[in-house]
Amino acid sequence: MNEAQLHEQRVKAKAFLRQRRQLFEDGQATAEQLAEAERHFKALMSETLDAVAKLPEPEPAPEQLDELHLSRLPAAVLAAVEELREQQNRVHAKKAELSNSLRAIPDTVNALPTVKEILRLREEWRRLGDERWKVAATGVLPVVEQFDPAAYRKQLPNNADALRHKITDLQSNIKKAEKRLAAAKGGPTQQRNEIKIAQWRREVEQMKLQLSAL
Repeated sequence: MNEAQLHEQRVKAKAFLRQRRQLFEDGQATAEQLAEAERHFKALMSETLDAVAKLPEPEPAPEQLDELHLSRLPAAVLAAVEELREQQNRVHAKKAELSNSLRAIPDTVNALPTVKEILRLREEWRRLGDERWKVAATGVLPVVEQFDPAAYRKQLPNNADALRHKITDLQSNIKKAEKRLAAAKGGPTQQRNEIKIAQWRREVEQMKLQLSAL
């Protein structure tokens, strides 16, 4: 490697670091991946020419992992990646909603609880992003907690109207998922909807049992 090549490597590393920081802010790269890119850039800027030639390249950016790995993963793993993506989107939407609501809170009202919830959602968003990219990169399914009917019923409301509303919502979700399932031609879409339908049916069953006990 000569001086011109070293300069080119430094320019590339700087661009890579800038991209990794943006992905980290968007919840699409982990803190470890960001730190790795920073270490690589600092080493290029400070080490000698010979030492730089021996530096290992940082791991591909998450979107590169997407392209390289997702098409080869089993349907169950793809379904898990998409489910984590959907969870991220829901958390992001809720976080954005709360952030917008801050503008409407008067100065005389304590906004700290809302701010704390926004920060909690931000951490949850990043955690889901870490998990999503981990599953995409390794092909290992996330650990799924077993459904516990008794524990689920304990957290249900003891209000008939609230239960009926939740049952109606879930039954609507089931119908929509069944339509997507009927249109799916295998792959992650079919797998994801099959899992969701089974989960929602279990929950509706427990809600009905709770409702009948009131």
